[in-house]
Amino acid sequence: MKYLPLGDSGLSASVIGFGAWAIGGGAVWGGESDDAESIKTITAALDAGINLLDTAPAYGWGHSERLIAKAIEGRRDEVLIAPFNDAETAADLIRTHRQELAAVIVEPFQRLIPPAPGFLETLRAVTAEHGIALIFDEIVTGFRFAYGGAQEYYGVVPDLCALGKVIGGGFPLAAIAGGEAYMAHFDKAAVAAEDFLPMTGTLSGNPVAAAAGLATLEILRRPGTYERLFATGRDLMAGLSEALARAGLTAKVVGEPPLFDVFFTGAEVRDYRSAAAADKAKLLRFNRLLLERGVLKGESKFYVSLAHDAEDVAQSLATFTAAAEALQAAA
Repeated sequence: MKYLPLGDSGLSASVIGFGAWAIGGGAVWGGESDDAESIKTITAALDAGINLLDTAPAYGWGHSERLIAKAIEGRRDEVLIAPFNDAETAADLIRTHRQELAAVIVEPFQRLIPPAPGFLETLRAVTAEHGIALIFDEIVTGFRFAYGGAQEYYGVVPDLCALGKVIGGGFPLAAIAGGEAYMAHFDKAAVAAEDFLPMTGTLSGNPVAAAAGLATLEILRRPGTYERLFATGRDLMAGLSEALARAGLTAKVVGEPPLFDVFFTGAEVRDYRSAAAADKAKLLRFNRLLLERGVLKGESKFYVSLAHDAEDVAQSLATFTAAAEALQAAA
């Protein structure tokens, strides 16, 4: 098999990923460090067919992402990368390589970019047509967009999904969920010995993380929880857009009410390439101006919380205006 650059055809792979390296059972997004011995270990794991969802946490996310990316560098013939929100290209790739593909892996909401109408539906239809597993990475979106995650919010259900972050209530906890036909492979009593896949981890069954996760899910099940979360996010998104426009800044506020950010660009942001074309330096300056005025956010993304109340929203909106004006004045 050969690596398939976008736009080529007639080649083959075992996995399609969207904007991320993906292989076997794991997906990889940029990391920060390097370790030759760890790379050798991960490469050996790949050669042995070990599930990377088991391997990666041993090194810690961020560290492991970079290591796995390096380890699979020589395995490009097993991976296809498709552009997010390009349903036609994705469908063509899947149909062309339907005999070789094991799975299609995608974040239903890619970092900050919502799926275009029909994109996820196309992936679901074409994978189902050819009996290929559709896997959602819901580490960020699970329990954040709805109690049923992005798959409930967008109305598209995958065969398998990965969950983390919210499910643990701030503690280290992750889960794999899926249909019975797939999950049965984790049950030795349900499948033949050669079809059994052990799933273990250092923190599996950790009682503190499990208790925190259960308490978090109980809160999220309370009536009105998501309505309140989305109302807060909508107010912040609208206020941020208005503040930027009043200051005369060219920018787009992109995302969904629980999770969004600003891109300093006049173009539509719909995939990695259009997001990368935005002015990142201006975003960093804007973040610094917010911090100096009492609003702390990460390098990218505003995460809306149930802890945020009307006073927090009012303070944030006033700070958006002051920071936007200061950014424009310094231009």
